[in-house]
Amino acid sequence: MRRARGNVAAGGCHPARPRLLLAVPAAVALACAGVVVAALPDTGAAPPTVAGPGRTRVALAAESAITFHASDAFGGFDGRVPVAGFSAAVDPQRPTSAQATIVVRTSAITTGNVLRDLNAARAVFEASRFPTIRYTLTAVTSRPASLREARSAAVSVRGRLRMHGVERDVVARGEVSRTEGGLDVRLTLPLRLSDFGMTRPRLFAVVVDDTVDVRVHLVLRLLPAGG
Repeated sequence: MRRARGNVAAGGCHPARPRLLLAVPAAVALACAGVVVAALPDTGAAPPTVAGPGRTRVALAAESAITFHASDAFGGFDGRVPVAGFSAAVDPQRPTSAQATIVVRTSAITTGNVLRDLNAARAVFEASRFPTIRYTLTAVTSRPASLREARSAAVSVRGRLRMHGVERDVVARGEVSRTEGGLDVRLTLPLRLSDFGMTRPRLFAVVVDDTVDVRVHLVLRLLPAGG
């Protein structure tokens, strides 16, 4: 896989907590919204998405945020997952029409604690061996199925997540709402590190929980034709 570039925002943490990062893929969360994020070249440019019948290209607004919470005996810590770049196509009235592939750099996730972030890239994600996380959307269910009349819908998204050399089916759930300029998406996804052969970080007797909770808020803006 080719590496992606992207800036990272720091989340809150406490220096007395375990120094290793438990991070989560932005991949699943973005795909739930129908965003297509392709593997990016070193220039950071995303290849364009070809919008199919009824689908419109979208842009990810700056107020979007993908975060996670990892728990431990001290209450845990939060972090942020960066988006290196994206190309998207979605029918804003039919969430079930979404198609998506997303790639994220494993070394670009942060918790605001430099030592924890560096140790996570080395010991948890093994970023030198597995530099990226890839997600491919396989199915979306929506209730109601159309947003033509309703302003929001509950969604369940299934996809194939490849992380740390292991590929598994994962499911995320949440809500998609119509806005004046596009879609507003809020999603949650529990991920277990052990499902992907990843070792749980520990510091002496303190071990971070196996399950990490992903929280997503995506604001998608529709692009004009040819934009």
